Amino acid sequence: MQSYSAFNLLYGLNQLLLFTALALVAVWMSAFGGGFAWQSHPEREFRWHPLAMSLGMLFCNGEAILIYRGLRNVAKPKTKLAHAALQFIAIVINIFGLKAAWDSHDLNKDNEGKLKPIPNLMSLHSWIGITTVVLFCSQFLFGFVTYLKPGLPMRYRVMFMPAHRLTGISLFVMALGSALLGISERAAWKMTCWTKEGRFCAEMVITNVFGVFLVAYAITTLALITFPDWIRKEPTQPLSEPKSDETESLREGEDA
Repeated sequence: MQSYSAFNLLYGLNQLLLFTALALVAVWMSAFGGGFAWQSHPEREFRWHPLAMSLGMLFCNGEAILIYRGLRNVAKPKTKLAHAALQFIAIVINIFGLKAAWDSHDLNKDNEGKLKPIPNLMSLHSWIGITTVVLFCSQFLFGFVTYLKPGLPMRYRVMFMPAHRLTGISLFVMALGSALLGISERAAWKMTCWTKEGRFCAEMVITNVFGVFLVAYAITTLALITFPDWIRKEPTQPLSEPKSDETESLREGEDA
């Protein structure tokens, strides 16, 4: 029987990085600038955006990607449903995070309290971010129709699996890149301790450490899902259920 000791160790580290990074972004957004609010305080409403997008595009998405290997002893139908559920939750959270960003721009006011909207989708961060979200939603719909909804012939499921996996991993990397751009953008625009005062402040420390933990979480996630020796192994199929080459190929792709 194959040993998964190294996998379990790295998976435990991966989960520790996840919850630490989530705690860091929550502290960053709540402890500085007055914390969270909604439309009555657009600047503070924006603070939901980094938290929501990190939770949706990186953490929920990352856990959905890992679930087949992380819960290798759980029955396949259950892990498949959990994978889809996590991706759907990520989409809902993403919508919330995008609304927070849009509102903070559209409802922005000048020093006299007059409405002074900020244009949307102007930065590289916003371009990559919105592209990632749109493709992520498309990937979810494609996966639902192809692998969750009954009816599609097995040969097509097998044929599409490599593209489905590659797209999922690519979107995870794009989400990481967008997050790092957003962190840098926020630091450059809002943290005057280093741009005007020339010093390293507590908010910058938390921000930078959060970014480092995001990268570490992404690296460990990619390692866990790409190392071939850690592929999920299904229990031996009963003799009464003949296993075709197509079914085996789909399992190998889906369980990676």
